[in-house]
This record gives sequence, C-alpha cells and structure tokens, in this order.
Amino acid sequence: MLRRDLILVEIQKLMRHLAKIAGLKLEGKIEEAHGLADMILYEELNLKKEELNTILPENFKSYLLGKNFSSEKLDLLSKIMFENASSLPASEYYHRLKLILVIYDILEKVHHIQSLSNLTNRSAIERDLGSEHL
Repeated sequence: MLRRDLILVEIQKLMRHLAKIAGLKLEGKIEEAHGLADMILYEELNLKKEELNTILPENFKSYLLGKNFSSEKLDLLSKIMFENASSLPASEYYHRLKLILVIYDILEKVHHIQSLSNLTNRSAIERDLGSEHL
C-alpha cells in the first residue's frame, strides 16, 4: 500500500508539472516551458538536456528498463517529452520523438498498456519521422 501511495503522489506531481508546461506554452512562454520540462526530465530521469539530445534510443531503452519506472510514470514522462518536443529545433525534435517511441514500446511490450492518446501520438510521430528518420 505504501508503494502505491508513493507512486500516486509522484504521478500527481508530474500531472501538475505537465499542466504547468502546457499553460506556459499557451501563454507564449516557450522558453520558460522548455526550462521547466528540462528540469522535470532531469529530476525524474536523471538525464540532462544534452544527454537526452544525444543518447541512442537503444541505450535510452536500457536505461529506462534498468530504472524500473512504473507505467504511470513512464506515460507522464512521455507526455511531458511530447509536449516539450514541438518547439525544439529540428534535430532535437526528431531525436526526442524517437525517445518517446521507446517509451511507448516499453509501455506496450513490458507493461502491456496501450492508450488511445499514445496510439494517436505514435501515429503522428511515425508520420512526422517518416522512413528516413526511423
């Protein structure tokens, strides 16, 4: 029960962060939204922005599997990464999309979880990446 309560508190915190990032973007405060997203991803994944921009997708997968994150945490992290990716420079954008696909793969294959939101995002990401970026 204690573990479940801790996960719930963690998920609620990430949901508040996601709402804050989306709100900042709606207000046109893109840089502030990026800064908050980068800080959250560092706090939650222990990866700096520079590392997220260079880590190979297969190494990212191994890293995430080694951390044994809950499916809820992975899902929210993918949403934060997706929300943040849209206004990144092209090279960072495409790389971030590949990392989001890694999270979706883990959710589907390891945790056996699919959501309409993630399936829709996956389709959009694969369309955006095209065959030359996959």
